[in-house]
Amino acid sequence: MVKRIAVIGAGSAGTSVAYCLSELNSSAENSRHDSFKVVVYEEEAYSGGRAHSINFEGVEIEVGGSIIHSSNRHICELMDFVGIKRITPGLNVDGDDETLGFWNGRKIYLVCKNKMTSFISKLLLAFGPVTCASFAHYATKALKKWKNVYDIGAVATIERLVKQLKIRHLVCKSMYDYYKKHAVSKKFSKNFAEPIINNMYNQNGYINSFAAQVSLAGAGLAGGELFSIDGGNGQLFGKVLEKLQKNHKVTVNYNTKVAEIIINKSKITVVSELNMQNDDKKVVKREIFDTVVLASAIELSDIKITDNTGNVSPIKKRKMQPVFVTLVSGTLSNGHFGLAPEEIMPSTVFVKSNIGLQYNSIGITGVDKDGNRLYKIFSERKLNDELLAQLFSSYKKPKEFVWKGAFPRLEADITINPWSDFELLPNRLYYTSAIESIASTIEVSAVAGWNVADLIKEHEGSSNE
Repeated sequence: MVKRIAVIGAGSAGTSVAYCLSELNSSAENSRHDSFKVVVYEEEAYSGGRAHSINFEGVEIEVGGSIIHSSNRHICELMDFVGIKRITPGLNVDGDDETLGFWNGRKIYLVCKNKMTSFISKLLLAFGPVTCASFAHYATKALKKWKNVYDIGAVATIERLVKQLKIRHLVCKSMYDYYKKHAVSKKFSKNFAEPIINNMYNQNGYINSFAAQVSLAGAGLAGGELFSIDGGNGQLFGKVLEKLQKNHKVTVNYNTKVAEIIINKSKITVVSELNMQNDDKKVVKREIFDTVVLASAIELSDIKITDNTGNVSPIKKRKMQPVFVTLVSGTLSNGHFGLAPEEIMPSTVFVKSNIGLQYNSIGITGVDKDGNRLYKIFSERKLNDELLAQLFSSYKKPKEFVWKGAFPRLEADITINPWSDFELLPNRLYYTSAIESIASTIEVSAVAGWNVADLIKEHEGSSNE
């Protein structure tokens, strides 16, 4: 018997679900499972979700997740599946002179070369051996706990995941409080860790300590290697889905918005709207499925869920964090950053949080055909022309990309950041974005996709025994 499964969203989580279920169809393990017919719905014309690139001044530039850690097992498996190569992160525009600067609105108070040995020696000098050793110990410990996620088996709830990984003390305590308890100085938290978190999440040190430490460890501060995908991280998910389609394992419907999910006693109806290219008309379609996977944050959609069973667990909506990405071709003003004209501007500048500035980081991300530097600026709101004129001594017209809700607000306070379940209705309705209440990265979303696929497999296996 063929089970029809709808996956709503073609980002990291949705692609992972489609990949896992389609691979099961081809495996020997399928002897005790029903086979799956997977249909993916994606509202945009492209896959990848937050892993996305846009063209600016003739250069493809990542506007979402751009760095991958060598411990990201699922993303690495997807890369192997389609034969994508790893490259050194960033464009190495400054080569061996690539530097990271930390800015407090008055001066750049810390500059580190983007080489680990030089980086560590700078941190030791700036914050002392006790703080640095304590940070490294607990970041490594948190990453080790997270790696257990690959071995614990499928879990139906976030509560169960937190318990299995033994991370409740991390998830329910802010980065500020956790570091204070574990001999990491306030100076380190405010002047180093927080600016990096601010760059990653547009959020400050009230973020839960698990998300903070895993993200900092994933940035290479607790060992391992960093890399990017040749051609841009966003293309990975498109290539995976393209290969699955070519092998007739998955159907992908781009430019297709899901308007309603109607849950009845035995089947689920998905009502979708296909946006016709160069046409204002929409083609409405109703399809019947056995199981539906919501593989994107419900807060970012207006999908109506009609439950005619009365058994669906509610999705608890969270506050979402917008991220504005501004791309600029130009020359940064040394004077604005308190540097003399002859001093070298850092390749990337991280901004100290809570100092009233409109932007969180600014970094070189490429060079156009005329040799002009291309910069990427992350901020919580739109940047005005007056600010850009202060930041740059000269620049061309910028280009803006907006993530309306890139991540949930990852505070340790569960009243602000409530937990939903992965399994909203056993063997019928699943929600991958539940995991983003504790952390949010490309690999974390892939983990959620793998987990939901495993839940579906378990149900199918047990029903056939």
